[in-house]
Amino acid sequence: MSALTSPCLPDSWNVYGSYAGLFAMLGALGMQLIEYLAHERERSTCLKHVHKTTDHNGKEPIKMEHTHNENVVCENKEETHSHTEEPGKKDIVAIETVHIEPPSVSIDLCEESGHNHAILLQGDGQHNTIGTYLLEFGIAVHSVLIGLTLGTTTDSFVALFIALCFHQFFEAIALGAQIANLKSTSLTSAICLILFFSFTTPVGIAIGIGVHAGTYNPQSVSSLLVTGILDSFAAGILIYVALVNLITADMGVNAHGFHSLRSRLKWLYFIALYLGVALMAIVARWA
Repeated sequence: MSALTSPCLPDSWNVYGSYAGLFAMLGALGMQLIEYLAHERERSTCLKHVHKTTDHNGKEPIKMEHTHNENVVCENKEETHSHTEEPGKKDIVAIETVHIEPPSVSIDLCEESGHNHAILLQGDGQHNTIGTYLLEFGIAVHSVLIGLTLGTTTDSFVALFIALCFHQFFEAIALGAQIANLKSTSLTSAICLILFFSFTTPVGIAIGIGVHAGTYNPQSVSSLLVTGILDSFAAGILIYVALVNLITADMGVNAHGFHSLRSRLKWLYFIALYLGVALMAIVARWA
C-alpha cells in the first residue's frame, strides 16, 4: 500500500488510491481460476479413464448415488414381482425396489491405480495435492519478495531479519502440515517441495543484494511499481490460500475430520489459530 500510494509515483497512480487492494483481489481470483482449471483437468482425465475402462470391459461403471437412506445403494431400477401364492401359506406382498432421486447431485467414482477418486468430495486426495501446490506457489512468490526487501534494506536490518525469521517459521509450519497430509505424494516430491521453499528466501536476498550493489533507488518509479504490484499479488495469493485451502479445508463446515474431534481438541484448534494470528500481527509491527 505504501509503495503504490507513494508521492514519487506519477499523478495517474495517485488518482486511484486502492491499487494494492485491486491487485490483491486479482491475485486471489487468479488462484481460484488456477485451482478450478486444475480440478477440471483432473476430472476430465478421470472421466476419460472411466470411458476407456467401459469400452474395454463392455460394462458400465458403477454409479453411486446418495439416497434418503444412506444404507441403500441403487445400481439399476429393478422390480421384484411377488412370488406365486401357495396354498396354506400367507400371501406375500409384492416388493418393489424404489429408485429415490437424491436432493443433491450424484457422485461418480472413478477407479484408477487401484483406488477411487471421489471428485466432488471435500478432503479428496487430489484436492489436497492441488491446494498444497497452490500454497507452495503463493509462499514461494512471497518469500522471494521479502528476501528481495531484506537484501535491499539499509535501515533496521536486524529487526527486519528477526521478524522475517519468525514469519518464515510460521509459513513453514503451514506448508509442512499440508505436505504431511498428502497421501499420494512420494517422499522425493515432498523433499523437493521442502527444498524449494528453503531456497526461495535466500534467492530473494541474493537478488536484493545484487540489485542494491548497483544503482538501486528504492524510491524510483520502477522500483515502487514492481515492489508494490508483486507484493499485492502475493498478498492476494496468500489470503486466498489461507482462507480457502487452510482454514476452510481444515476447520470449515465440510471438514468432517475436524467436526468428529472432541470438543476440547476443537478448542485447541481455535486457540492455536487465534494465537498464530496474534503473533503474526505482532511480527508485522517490525516487518
